[in-house]
Amino acid sequence: MQATFDEGNLLFISFRGYTRHSWNSAQQRNWGAANLAAEVFFSPFDNTSSLSTLHFTLDNYSDTPVRILE
Repeated sequence: MQATFDEGNLLFISFRGYTRHSWNSAQQRNWGAANLAAEVFFSPFDNTSSLSTLHFTLDNYSDTPVRILE
């Protein structure tokens, strides 16, 4: 997987309704993927979503471009 990422050919996708092993492992995956990304795109999410914290942190404290898709 690292070689694929290094070549710029890796896309992380999360499917709604898919159950993760745990909330904690999903958070680790989200933050880890965001830390590796050159740019982060979010699908629209509710303010109560755990993605809200990730988006806020990246948008305000990171040089990584962050966008919410419309």
